[in-house]
Amino acid sequence: MRDLLGPASRAVAALRVALGVGALVNPRLAVRPWVGSTASAPAGTVLGRAAGVRDVALGAGVLVATSQGRAAERTWVAAGALCDLVDAGTTLVAWRQLPSPGRALAGGAAVGAAVIGAAAAAG
Repeated sequence: MRDLLGPASRAVAALRVALGVGALVNPRLAVRPWVGSTASAPAGTVLGRAAGVRDVALGAGVLVATSQGRAAERTWVAAGALCDLVDAGTTLVAWRQLPSPGRALAGGAAVGAAVIGAAAAAG
């Protein structure tokens, strides 16, 4: 199991970069599943781009840190896991106000990424 965590965290990092770039290019489309029609407001654009650049930075940090040793990689993976945990928590708190099925998709992705990240950082 331990041998799978490194590749899994790197796969999450690569996906994070790809999703982040997508959010920077089309922020409203990126956040619509999570926040619904609010994505069309200027606040949706701000949220999409802010989340996008955060994900690019965190994902790239993990990928660069793989060449700097396990401690550096764990630090970046843990930072991403913390962000994912906060995303999951804020989604849960606002669950009833968020659109369905987007809330389950966003919340589930955040929980999954947080679990993978926490396991990889601890391993």
